[in-house]
Amino acid sequence: MPPEPDIRHGGLNCRMGRYVAGMNVAVVVHVEYPEPDLIVVTVIDITKE
Repeated sequence: MPPEPDIRHGGLNCRMGRYVAGMNVAVVVHVEYPEPDLIVVTVIDITKE
């Protein structure tokens, strides 16, 4: 998904999904340019049973 501006804290929130280790995972990370680090906001298993 395209990055979304984080009005509350500045920077961008990026939502991503990936299939890894047998499960579908959704991740939200916060990016503040030009900082090289990412802040992981949440990780969740979205595999439907």
